[in-house]
Amino acid sequence: MVPEATVKQVVELLQVGMSQREISALVGVSRSTVQSIACGRHRHVQRPRATPTQALRCRDRPVGRCGNCGHMVRLPCLICHLRRLLKDDLRQKRQRLQSAATDPLQIELRGHDRERYERIHARKVHATMHRCHRRGGDE
Repeated sequence: MVPEATVKQVVELLQVGMSQREISALVGVSRSTVQSIACGRHRHVQRPRATPTQALRCRDRPVGRCGNCGHMVRLPCLICHLRRLLKDDLRQKRQRLQSAATDPLQIELRGHDRERYERIHARKVHATMHRCHRRGGDE
């Protein structure tokens, strides 16, 4: 972040009519910084820095031994929490894959429509299998 005094100096030199290259060399900032100040894209106000209490918020958590991994950590143990989330996510994906495997048609049909679709599907599979057997016998 460019200090506020430098930004003011760049603005004054731009108003005088100096080129951006000259200002860059004189002030010691990059030409892109001078250009962003000239175009009004540069923020003239610096962001407030994080206070120590915000940066060290994890120190408010108590220290103890994790019941899962056994390490001394600030409770709750974030590593075990993330591992649990990952395991739950993998379990959900596995369940979705297994449910897709039990329903080979992978389509939501009920009653008469489902029966009709299964018959057509069975015919296609049967025809494909017979074509493969015939080709194998011709060789």
